[in-house]
Amino acid sequence: MQTPRALVWAAGAVLLALVLAVGVNPLTNNDIWLHLTTGRLILERGAVPRVDEYSFTRAGAPYIAHEWLAQILFWEVFRAAGTTGLILLKPAALAAVATLVALASRKLGAGPAATFWAAALAVASMASHLFVRPHLLTFVMLAAATLMLVHLRDGSRRALPALLALQVLWANLHGGFILGFGLAFLMGAWVAGIGMALVSLLNPQGAGLFRFVLTFTDPIFRRRIREWSSPFDEPFAGSLHFWIYVVVLIACAGAALHHARRRRGGAAATLIAFGLLSLASKRNASLLGVAAAPWLAWAATEAFGPRVGRARWLAGARGLGLSCVAVAALAGATALHGVPHETGRTRRAGLGVGENVPVAALDYIKSRGIAGDALDSMGFGSYLIWRVWPASRVFIDSRLDVYGGPFIERYSLAMADPALMRDLIGRQRLDYALISYQLEEASGAVGALSSDPGWALVHFDDLAMVYLKRAPRWDELIARDAYRVVNPYRFLSGEMDFGGDPARGLAEASRALSEVPSSLVARLMAGTALQALGRHREAVSILEEASARLDPEAGGRELLFGLLGISYMELGDDERASRAMRKLLEISPESTYARRMLEEIEARRGWAD
Repeated sequence: MQTPRALVWAAGAVLLALVLAVGVNPLTNNDIWLHLTTGRLILERGAVPRVDEYSFTRAGAPYIAHEWLAQILFWEVFRAAGTTGLILLKPAALAAVATLVALASRKLGAGPAATFWAAALAVASMASHLFVRPHLLTFVMLAAATLMLVHLRDGSRRALPALLALQVLWANLHGGFILGFGLAFLMGAWVAGIGMALVSLLNPQGAGLFRFVLTFTDPIFRRRIREWSSPFDEPFAGSLHFWIYVVVLIACAGAALHHARRRRGGAAATLIAFGLLSLASKRNASLLGVAAAPWLAWAATEAFGPRVGRARWLAGARGLGLSCVAVAALAGATALHGVPHETGRTRRAGLGVGENVPVAALDYIKSRGIAGDALDSMGFGSYLIWRVWPASRVFIDSRLDVYGGPFIERYSLAMADPALMRDLIGRQRLDYALISYQLEEASGAVGALSSDPGWALVHFDDLAMVYLKRAPRWDELIARDAYRVVNPYRFLSGEMDFGGDPARGLAEASRALSEVPSSLVARLMAGTALQALGRHREAVSILEEASARLDPEAGGRELLFGLLGISYMELGDDERASRAMRKLLEISPESTYARRMLEEIEARRGWAD
């Protein structure tokens, strides 16, 4: 029975709603800034870079810009439509993958409902690794290669030339190109696989591109870089994306058995191979959903469709209609509440640049004319390059191949150990430091820089800290901007005495707040200083304002409600003090401090009665 056209259009609209709900959110991937810089340089120079120019630690080292075509694409999109254009690349890629998966599923013989769920599953799987970076294009290429290989299997004469053209494009977009001819071999398309491998040599690096891909097998990358870790490691393990992955993995095992029993070696091999690949790295968990979706849909239609009576649920209009309702509800919930991320934060709908990008810190650096060689947190390297290169060069950025495993290992250890960091910075001629103290390990960097009189903290916000190396050219800037008793990292770690000078702490926190009015940590420090000075009404005022602006997922909430509770108690407002401490318990159920304060409040109320 043919599916009503209106229902097909409705299914497409529901998928589009899911795509927009999942894909339209601010730029949160710092890698994009390096890609934009490189894409612009390639067009300006008419050549793909061969050596590193961005860092001072690896200057002149080989740099294989294997994603050069994607970098040009990103730059052209940015030049035409700014960050909004880049953001819209995500739903565009999601929509392309959903369409290609649906076409492949139908070509294989899947029913309408199974096809619909295959497309939705691909979208949901991509959500765990949905960033504006060249990897995004590998999702599209993988889905397109699957569809073409299905057509090739059915005897299409145009499929092979299309596969070869796709592979040339893929080899110049992203290192995931090896999945293309790997998939062909898995499906038994040996001629296509060999041809795709050969045409992959048509890139600026030639055969060197194949050697380059092998560099990412370094075990240090798996240990030190979160996206290369196992999907069974935290924080991915236990997240919503993890359970989606587990469902897909189990479904793949069942579908592989189903296809193997029907002697479909290519389908079974594809499911098994991509399942094993996903076990090696959570980065590959999203690829599994895209690669497996058509084969899952086919198996589900055959296994379950005929068993649900005359309606043939997975093959009929009724099943598709019910599926549309379910996915529409999912899209609505996603649009309303955002996409949960493995880190505990939520990607909410919107445009612009995400809160994890150090915009305020780089605004400060540029406005003060700070330049030179910078010690930086890895996640900030690309944005620093985008904003201030070539006036500044970075210590490290996200190009793992340029720095190599041993370098990244030494850097990671030093970022966690002040002694190792002191040794590291002692070996380098540095001018300033840009440190992520909220998103990455920073105890080593902050400990070493804060205890060294040769460095001065000159800027901080809720994300980043800027330290300046003392030198005659910076004397005036340091005299005006240096923070001598406040330090956000130490404050959030429990050191809140402001060097025994709360009045100065209040002045410095207030200055930080005037520079970055949205700063929660500056408000918390100002409130703490006011408490230390006995000015509890003023403390309540500034802390309540912080509470009104507080992101429900922001760090520092426990401290905020604890501070509010203290000031309310000092003012004799037991009802509000109790409310603040109960909020603290909601956030941190193990807080003995909150329980003790609540007991004290209740005891005081009992004595008053």
